Amino acid sequence: MTKIKTSNPPLLGTYLLKRIYGDELYEEISGDFIEVFRERQKKYGNFSASLRYILDALLSIRNIDLKSQNSTRTNNNTAMITNYIKMALRVLQKHPTNSLINILGLAVGMGICLMIYQYIYFESSFDNFHSDVENTYRITKNYSRNGEDEGTGVYSSYGLGISVKQDVPEVKEYVRIHPQYGGAVLTNPEHNQPYKEDDMLFVDPAFLRVFDFRLVSGSTESALGSNQNIVITEQMAIKYFGDNDPMGKTLRVDGGWAAGNFTVTGVLERLPGNSHLQFDFLMPINILLQEHSQYKDTDGWGWNNFVTYVTLDKSADLGIVASKFDTVIYTYDVDLAESSTTVNIAFQPVTDIHLKSDFSGDPSTNNGSIRDVRIFSIIAIIILIIAWVNYINLSTARAMYRAKEVGVRKSIGAFRGQLVSQFMVESCLVNFLAAGLAVGIAYLLMPILNDIIGKQLEMSLLKDVTFWAVFLAVTITGS
Repeated sequence: MTKIKTSNPPLLGTYLLKRIYGDELYEEISGDFIEVFRERQKKYGNFSASLRYILDALLSIRNIDLKSQNSTRTNNNTAMITNYIKMALRVLQKHPTNSLINILGLAVGMGICLMIYQYIYFESSFDNFHSDVENTYRITKNYSRNGEDEGTGVYSSYGLGISVKQDVPEVKEYVRIHPQYGGAVLTNPEHNQPYKEDDMLFVDPAFLRVFDFRLVSGSTESALGSNQNIVITEQMAIKYFGDNDPMGKTLRVDGGWAAGNFTVTGVLERLPGNSHLQFDFLMPINILLQEHSQYKDTDGWGWNNFVTYVTLDKSADLGIVASKFDTVIYTYDVDLAESSTTVNIAFQPVTDIHLKSDFSGDPSTNNGSIRDVRIFSIIAIIILIIAWVNYINLSTARAMYRAKEVGVRKSIGAFRGQLVSQFMVESCLVNFLAAGLAVGIAYLLMPILNDIIGKQLEMSLLKDVTFWAVFLAVTITGS
């Protein structure tokens, strides 16, 4: 059998069609003309098919009014879209079972993704509420002995903060933190009801200036100014003083590093759940440095069980500042300088502490894992893809039932663009209904997630404008 060499439709016929229908309508109807042209090529040959193509173009002069109708149709897009929505709703009502399966399948998948995304959003938001967080770092120290790496830790001596503040101009502020190991017993002398408390920190007065934990009562400048001051959270204020104002009242502390009567000079709002620092009481660090011989009788470099934070100047080069810190350590820590141990300082951004702290002995009590966040991200993407694939399969399965409808619409003059628009509106309607339902499903599933992770999360991401932009983009992509 001789194979007929194919060619493109004649330019004259194409020119006539564009003149009669206009460029926009030509794009919609050209496919049908070219399809007929190809069939004629196979049956009659190129010459005959070309003549008939030109003849069809000439006969199309009777449809020249469609060009002006299309202009009117284009200018009436709002009415058309409204009509498409009505038709889409009728289709959904006509096939309720199929519509319900489509919408629920998408909604469940999107709802689970929303729940997982809320978890990721929470884990990624730790400590970003502090005003100067981009310039605040936790000091880490890498140790090596005789050329062998002995690991990295977060503890440093209590003399480091003071020394770098004096000798390194890039250091704007420093804060040292020392936990109350073993806890202590606290009592309101008026009620004489003792409670064992474990979440207590000894901190520098600058703590409330560097970290933006909001005070309900008291001043950030003076709350930790005296050795006999104590700052408590709202929960502890209720626990020890009930409905009474705790400011100026006394708490007795027994055991631990500090003992005696302390005056309440500040009450903190409930601490944000996305803070790597979690505590109930703050006490001045000078209690340790001035009243306990372990620290009082040393030069400040012999005890390495303090966590030190620094706020650096915005223009500071971390590499240069780190080398200056190393110099400070070897200048003041005589024992270290004479040993075979090498120490290198590094700076860990505060916002990295929660997810990127695998140091031994890290005092943070609620650290997460960047690995878990990445795994959950992959799971969310897979769930969303499965929901989309399921939706596509169900829609494809019904394509044969819609073929007759498409044929009837084309036979009465519907254009390809109109048909595409109608099906796109139907798909968008299904996806947006599923998206709205997904938000409700995510709300219902949040208590289950909270039980699993042991935290009380809320759908706070719904307040984020960026989330809504991404959610809209994902919903449209799924359409």
